Amino acid sequence: MFLQNAEAMENAVGQLQELATKRGWAPPQYDSMGFTGRPNERVFATRCTMQERTAIGYGAWKQLSKQRAAQQVLVQLQ
Repeated sequence: MFLQNAEAMENAVGQLQELATKRGWAPPQYDSMGFTGRPNERVFATRCTMQERTAIGYGAWKQLSKQRAAQQVLVQLQ
């Protein structure tokens, strides 16, 4: 089950981009908001904004925080 969730999250950025293209919307905007924690325990934050929807994703690496933010915006747009 974890693998399926990870795969779905990996596709969140692509799915959000496809949705924007399909509907003629501006593409999503991603902003790195930095990180917290010690060097071996970093937590990165990324903000995703599209169609007046905004979400912040957190993760142990930058790409994961971006995927989580995109996934949250997808949920908001459903």
